[in-house]
Amino acid sequence: MQVCTEYGECLRTMPYLPRFSYGRALLGDDGAPNRSFFYYIFCDQAMAIQFMKETGLLWSRVQCKTCGQDMTWSSDSNQNEGFRWRCQRKVAGKRCNQSVSIKHCSRFHGSNLTFQEVLLITYDIVCCEQARHIRREYRFSAHTVADWGNSCRETMVLFFLRAALLRLVVLTRSSKLMRASSVG
Repeated sequence: MQVCTEYGECLRTMPYLPRFSYGRALLGDDGAPNRSFFYYIFCDQAMAIQFMKETGLLWSRVQCKTCGQDMTWSSDSNQNEGFRWRCQRKVAGKRCNQSVSIKHCSRFHGSNLTFQEVLLITYDIVCCEQARHIRREYRFSAHTVADWGNSCRETMVLFFLRAALLRLVVLTRSSKLMRASSVG
């Protein structure tokens, strides 16, 4: 949540952000971003992309599948996102030149929605907004809302299954250690 707080502070200094009393408008009581945060952070696309990298929504490093070297972050005005991962490595005087979308291997991969649209629809789904409200608010198709709703549910189920599995592994190891120490 520290990252969200830092970006909230940065956004409050932006000239385009309306002034809210007591800083209430950008972060919830628990320090998590709210809908206003997601609207305003995308007023500065580079800041929004950096926020997504720092929070793990986008990769901060990508390796080239051709040569195995780390790719670099490059601006690209031909892309909706404004950036691409590019390999600039030269081997025997020849540039590798591979590139992939910054959406590569992320939650956004394969989606035609913008980053902001994905974060807003995800926010609304997690906050239990009704599907018809989301469709009306953002003019998404019923299919898009259903797909993202299913994706969010799958992600949450995987998260809880991994947490339960981790807990089970820890409990199993600790019980084995306790049995081993009581035998020895």
